[in-house]
Amino acid sequence: MIRKLLFPLALLLFFSNRIKSQNDYAEDNFYYTKFYADVYYGFPNLWKGILESAINSSTSNGSLTHKSFGPMGIRLEYRKHKVVGVLLEAYYATDIVEYVEPNSSAPGGMLYEKLEISRPRVIGRFNFHFTDADDDFDPYGFIGLGYNFSTFQYSSNYYQNTTLDYSIFNIAFKTGFGLRYFVIPSLGLNFELSLGGPLLMVGISGRF
Repeated sequence: MIRKLLFPLALLLFFSNRIKSQNDYAEDNFYYTKFYADVYYGFPNLWKGILESAINSSTSNGSLTHKSFGPMGIRLEYRKHKVVGVLLEAYYATDIVEYVEPNSSAPGGMLYEKLEISRPRVIGRFNFHFTDADDDFDPYGFIGLGYNFSTFQYSSNYYQNTTLDYSIFNIAFKTGFGLRYFVIPSLGLNFELSLGGPLLMVGISGRF
């Protein structure tokens, strides 16, 4: 009787161990769900450098000013798998150049020109993590594809208040490496190096 029970007990033990090992594997790979929220500022603003070079080389007698903002962005990541996270990123940058000079031919005796370049982008990304979701250091590589909405707007009062708009709708590609360092479990810093966007991005991260 005992011998007859040994075989099914052995099978039960075998399959129990198999099920446990599969559960352990699943726990190691899918045992958590994490959300990340990153806010960052990017460097350098390449358009800022180009426009400032043009401004500095100008020999006109008028007043020329340049204002810029960004690139500044946000990332939202959903990480179910131990390695792969799905992320949505959006960022924005703008540059405004204004030029004013006395001109008897212009309305009011002043020539006014303005050039505004706006560069919003929205990108879907995959992050590939090298450590567990609860580790303080979270290095990762990433690749993403999305949309680049760039708008160039020129206005002047010289030719009957002329305004010209030129919009670009292009595919945006981005790849690189990043690192999050969590000072406390839910709050940390983020750093990224990329191609296809700002070269360097630095910001704050939240983990939930």
